[in-house]
Amino acid sequence: MTLSVYSAAVGCESSGKYQQLVSLGTLHIDYDERSAPTLSRGRWFIMNDVHSHRDARRRAGMKLGFYIHLLAYIGVNLLLATINYTRNPQHLWFLYALLGWGIGLFFHWFTVFIAPGLMRRFTDRELEKRPPGD
Repeated sequence: MTLSVYSAAVGCESSGKYQQLVSLGTLHIDYDERSAPTLSRGRWFIMNDVHSHRDARRRAGMKLGFYIHLLAYIGVNLLLATINYTRNPQHLWFLYALLGWGIGLFFHWFTVFIAPGLMRRFTDRELEKRPPGD
């Protein structure tokens, strides 16, 4: 579906912040029952390119944050292992830091790469359970 847009205001009803769009153009809407714009309780919920771009930047930032965390984990633990082997090779204390930080790194990986997919699947299941017209 293609709509001609002359001017529009978009915003968040709960925060009361609205932004006036002044550029003229064409809006293309790909219809899909799960993501189609719907009118529910007097409010429009529309997924548009601005939100998609913002979400993509957020996800990219989360992934970059994880990779920085991983590099810090590797670098610091290599340093700790070197110190441990040169100072006291009989007692491998650096393994405690390796394991403890590794658990935190695992949860960071899970929240960045696995949890978003799970959330999407759970949301789709809940949407499928909704009665028609709700």
